Amino acid sequence: MNRHENNNNYYNYNNYNNNNSNCTRQRSHEMVSSDVTLDNWYSKPLNMDDIIAGGTLILLAMIFLPVSVIISFVLHRESHVITGFLYLFSASINNMFLLINYALCPGMLIILKKRTPTYGRRLYQIYLDTAWFSMCYHTLLVAWTRYVAICRPCQFRKQRNSTIYISCFMCYVIAFVQSMIAYFQPWYVTFYYEASAYGMVAEDIQLYLEGGKSQFFVIFHLLIFIGTFSLYSYAIFLLFKCNRQARNSFVTINTCNTTRPKIMQHWNIFAGISTSMRAETKLILPCICNAIIFLIGQVVITIGISEGRWTIWLILVLFTLTASTDSVTLLIFSGTVRKGTLIMLRDLFCCCNKKTNVVVIKVNC
Repeated sequence: MNRHENNNNYYNYNNYNNNNSNCTRQRSHEMVSSDVTLDNWYSKPLNMDDIIAGGTLILLAMIFLPVSVIISFVLHRESHVITGFLYLFSASINNMFLLINYALCPGMLIILKKRTPTYGRRLYQIYLDTAWFSMCYHTLLVAWTRYVAICRPCQFRKQRNSTIYISCFMCYVIAFVQSMIAYFQPWYVTFYYEASAYGMVAEDIQLYLEGGKSQFFVIFHLLIFIGTFSLYSYAIFLLFKCNRQARNSFVTINTCNTTRPKIMQHWNIFAGISTSMRAETKLILPCICNAIIFLIGQVVITIGISEGRWTIWLILVLFTLTASTDSVTLLIFSGTVRKGTLIMLRDLFCCCNKKTNVVVIKVNC
């Protein structure tokens, strides 16, 4: 009788511990979803917060997806003139996937109040990780192209298109291999869309924060950041060095004291570069802007992964801005992209005669 009672007490004790463990996991999950009961949220009609959260993401996707598509066509069409456009074309294709992943799909789920299916979450997570890692590798690859375009311009322009396509394709291959390696680690945690949380949540937030995946992402993004800004810093150093040498040579040989002030008044950091490479070199400005936006997003992600649903929603917005910054900065800084975009819009909508010349406003960089 005593043994039977002891067994019952043992089983009750185990059940109590299991219940406590389940409650702990549930509290960890609720920490991410900001005290929102899932069943209550899905059963209620849309409120103003839902419309703002979902509508903003959909609006961003509807604005930046068409822009990215147009910019991609322009980059590919003008790649025979500027070699660096092929690398940016591949990065733009990757950004379209990110806009769909982090803006369009979450926004639709919030507005429609739909749950994501349980089956296939891990496979979809591999796809999301692959798209994100490939974007990081594209960021590093584009930084390398800016360095090579300044350091060895002749060799850079002589690259074969097949070499460029293979380099860009390897970003996706390496990203997929990295995602598969992470998938089989014991600390792997799956993230999925949770409409009630206005973003993506972890199946086990405690394991994500303490198990190793969070540290893995921090180290990976830190390495990408160090490599990217090291290349940009050295490229800018070489650019100023080349400009100073060309400026001193020009002043010494070709100018006299009477004409020097007027000529030097219009000198800029790109003046010492040949005309054929000036467009390549100016691409460093939008690329640096994109890298800075990428860095800001990583800081917010690291700090605010478990700080409430509006922070989770803000992370999606930052992902969206990271994916759309490329197109916006190219339109601002590249006259070739602006002219090609205007020509494409003219041909697409037939809003004017195709013989009409397109006037492009130059932006002083």
